[in-house]
Amino acid sequence: MPTVLEFLLDPVSPTQFREQSYGRQHLLIRGRPEKFGALFAWEDLNRLLNASRFPHEQILITGKNAEQSSPRPSSIIQGFRTGASMVVNRIHELDPKIGELVRALEAETGEPMNVNLYLSPPARAAFPRHFDRHDVFVLQLYGHKVWEVCEPTLDTPIFEMAEDSKTPPSEASLQ
Repeated sequence: MPTVLEFLLDPVSPTQFREQSYGRQHLLIRGRPEKFGALFAWEDLNRLLNASRFPHEQILITGKNAEQSSPRPSSIIQGFRTGASMVVNRIHELDPKIGELVRALEAETGEPMNVNLYLSPPARAAFPRHFDRHDVFVLQLYGHKVWEVCEPTLDTPIFEMAEDSKTPPSEASLQ
């Protein structure tokens, strides 16, 4: 039975990942649509939204003229109609399957993990180009998106750095 990291990285081994990519360069692993299908489905999102109190501090709407923390259900629907995206921060605290994945990955890597869900309409980005001050795994579960990944902005970023301390690169190195 593969470990969580082996499952996420397949066909790249965790050893290859640690030696060649981790903390050094981006790594694109193209998957199969069914690979993560059991992790989080539309039914899971509906259950989460229907069971959540509103406004909810972990759910926000982003997009052109739509940034709103703790939105009401009607503003989520209206936001989607106008092209906004929905973000569920720390979804591992709200969904048992994602929570289990995070705990197993933390135990395996010895690193703290945080999982956010981004749901954006076709041809729209949840956020403009930016840089993250931490390592990121992106699991695209559904649909099609054009991802633009740039070379590292900083050699050794730390989470406490101000986000505006560096400008993200203007050219993507991977699309």
